[in-house]
Amino acid sequence: MAKQAYAQGRHEQAVGICDQLMSRVGLRDDLLNIKALSLLALGRIEVAETVMRKALKLNSRVAGMHLNAAGIYKALSQYKQVKRHALEAVRLAPREAVVLYQAALFCRDCGDYSQALRIIERCLQVQPEFSRAWQLKGSLLTDLGKTEAARTAMEQAVELEPGNVRALSILINLRGDYLGDSKLRAR
Repeated sequence: MAKQAYAQGRHEQAVGICDQLMSRVGLRDDLLNIKALSLLALGRIEVAETVMRKALKLNSRVAGMHLNAAGIYKALSQYKQVKRHALEAVRLAPREAVVLYQAALFCRDCGDYSQALRIIERCLQVQPEFSRAWQLKGSLLTDLGKTEAARTAMEQAVELEPGNVRALSILINLRGDYLGDSKLRAR
């Protein structure tokens, strides 16, 4: 019920359900995790951070909880903690593409484009058809001034997901408003 309330945007209700359940069964990492995310959504960031620390103290072996912690620390502008939790998520789930993708996003948010690029390349080794990962790789390469490689990555993103307007827009900019590849123009 707490997960459902959170997913439906009923964050106050999710917090209440988590508190009720924990009063019956004691502290549980999964309930604390949902409570922390709900508190974050409510803008109660400092309380969310305290709750997430408790969740991680109970169970620090869940990559998703570390990504959630990174999100909380990002909201607090504590980028050293963001990166620490993102990298811990990578360590815990080195073969889960979605975890790697999210961790790369957090590293980019911390300004560590090289680390983000290493993680997104690992992500693409795990799941080569992950269009958003190719798009992120292209963006990172652009940030690093590697225009030709960025264009290649964006072409791959568009090829995998022709409706990806953002990747197509970036690709057009990289090509100088010219799409010479008839395959891409046709889409």
